[in-house]
Amino acid sequence: MAHPITEPDKKIMQPSTEFTEHSKSRKQEPAREPEQSRIQQLASRLTRRREGMGRRHRIRRWAYWLLFFLILAAGYLLWQAHRPVPVTTTIVSYQRIGSAAQPILRSSGYVTYPRIATISARIQTPVSRLAFNIGDRIQAGAILAEFDRSELLSRRDVQQVGVRDLEATLQRMQNLYEGGAVSEASLQQARTELAAAQASLRLLNTQIDNSVIRAPFEGIVIDKLVEAGEVATQGVCRLADDSRTLVTVDINQEDIAQISMESSAVVTLDAYPETEYAAAIYEIMPAVDPAKNTIEVKTVLLAPDNRFKPNMSAKVFFTDEKVTANARLQAILTVDRSAVIEGKDGRNELMVVQDQVVKRCPVELGKPIGDQLIEVLSGVDANQRVVLDPGRYDIQPGDRVEIL
Repeated sequence: MAHPITEPDKKIMQPSTEFTEHSKSRKQEPAREPEQSRIQQLASRLTRRREGMGRRHRIRRWAYWLLFFLILAAGYLLWQAHRPVPVTTTIVSYQRIGSAAQPILRSSGYVTYPRIATISARIQTPVSRLAFNIGDRIQAGAILAEFDRSELLSRRDVQQVGVRDLEATLQRMQNLYEGGAVSEASLQQARTELAAAQASLRLLNTQIDNSVIRAPFEGIVIDKLVEAGEVATQGVCRLADDSRTLVTVDINQEDIAQISMESSAVVTLDAYPETEYAAAIYEIMPAVDPAKNTIEVKTVLLAPDNRFKPNMSAKVFFTDEKVTANARLQAILTVDRSAVIEGKDGRNELMVVQDQVVKRCPVELGKPIGDQLIEVLSGVDANQRVVLDPGRYDIQPGDRVEIL
């Protein structure tokens, strides 16, 4: 016989919640453990990857810095290797040895002539022919240029016909006037028209004459201002009267009292500093240039040669002593003794500076000049710059230098 189930019995028969949840958790644990393991593995791999990337980033960053410093060091070493070496230099120059004339005043100037004229055109037509070149000697009256005059000749032909017609008309009017057929006013009108036509013809003849340009004086052509086929708006040429050769200098007005028209002068061309030329005072301008506070003085060469060209630079020293016309005082090329070094083959050398770069130049030396200078016979030219005491510097041929 079955017994009825009471409420306490139901409680006994029902499983407890704790037991049920514990059982579930025990059943789920085997499934969760592999998932957590995979997560941990992924996290570990990510951590290792981040650490590896960090190490690579740090290595790359240090590599960049190392490369930067290597480039910087290489640039500094290259700059050091090519940095100009500061050096002291001197100039190879000419010295007047034993000259009798002692200067009282020195100045620089330029070569000029008593007269330099711009030969201008008197008609505005194209040049058809030029009869000169720069440097040509031209005699007074010689043809320099011819201009196109074809239009002028045609106009003159027409004008000549017109003049002849007006002359005939005037003759008829004169006859008619004498016969009382025309008035005096008509006769005067014919005379006026003829005079105007004759004046126009004379003007055309003058223009035709002006189409040929002749030299106004003997001289040398120093500049050409036009070419064939052009209109000579600026002139034809510049002609210099070279009957005398002058050197013009500017003297400070405070020094002008040191010279007079009786003073002598010695001239040297900058292009030929080894030769001196005797000169005399040609002209002392009466006025002071207010802009420069100087007075222009012109000296005339007593015995010039063909070395003198217009506008060449020159130096003049004035003296109270007489300088003869044939005085060609030869100067000696010299250099400071401390600039001379001994080359590998035992020859004397100079370290010449050209375009801020040094090079060795073997030289032949002559006699000593005083305590400091020595004569240079060959190897270098005047005005070349050389290093003083080159043994003090660590320089080799081809090195760049800075002139102190």
